[in-house]
Amino acid sequence: MPRESIGLKIASHNVRGLGSGRYGPNLPVKLIALSKIWLAHRLDIVCLQETHVLIDGITRVNLHLSRAAEMLGGCGWDTFWTPAVSSRSCGVAILIRSFLVASGTVQVERPIPHTTGRLLILPIQWGSHSFKIVNIYVPVDSRSQQRVFITSYLKRVAASPGKQIWCGDYNFVRSAMDCLNGSHGADHTIADHFD
Repeated sequence: MPRESIGLKIASHNVRGLGSGRYGPNLPVKLIALSKIWLAHRLDIVCLQETHVLIDGITRVNLHLSRAAEMLGGCGWDTFWTPAVSSRSCGVAILIRSFLVASGTVQVERPIPHTTGRLLILPIQWGSHSFKIVNIYVPVDSRSQQRVFITSYLKRVAASPGKQIWCGDYNFVRSAMDCLNGSHGADHTIADHFD
C-alpha cells in the first residue's frame, strides 16, 4: 500500500532543553526517552520546541539522536533546525524519519529558519500534497512580546500562499479552563490573532 494512502503521523513536542544547559550531561538518556515515545506512537514527523540547542550543538544532538534510534532499533531522522539564541531558551527543530526522505516519499525543500530561534518553516512535497510545516515557539515572557511576535512574524506566515500545518507551543490559552497547571495566562486578545 502506498505510504500516501495511510497518512503521515505528525506531532508537536516541547522538549524543554536538549542543549548544553541543564540537560547537557543527560542528553543521551533524554534522547533515548524521547525516541521511545516517538517510536511507540509511530511518528513520521516531530516538531520540537524549546530545544535550547545553539548552532554549534546541532551536530552533537544529531549524533546522540542517531545513537538513540539505533539502540532502539528504530529508523533515524533527517533534522532541520532553527538554533536557539541562548542555551537557556528558544530553538525549534523538525525531525522527519530518514526512510521517508531517502525513499522520496517525502521531499523537502529548503528550510526557512528565523533569527529569533522561535520559527521554522519547512516546505514539503508528499505524494500529490504540497504544504509547509510551520513550527513555532511563542515567547512566554510577556504579552507584549507575544503580540509583537504574532503580528510581526506569524501573521505574515499565515497570509503566505499554500497549505500549512502549524505545530508549536503557543504559550497562551484562550480560557483558563484550557490550562491544566495554570502556567499560561488566559488572554483571549492574544488568541484572537489566530481567528
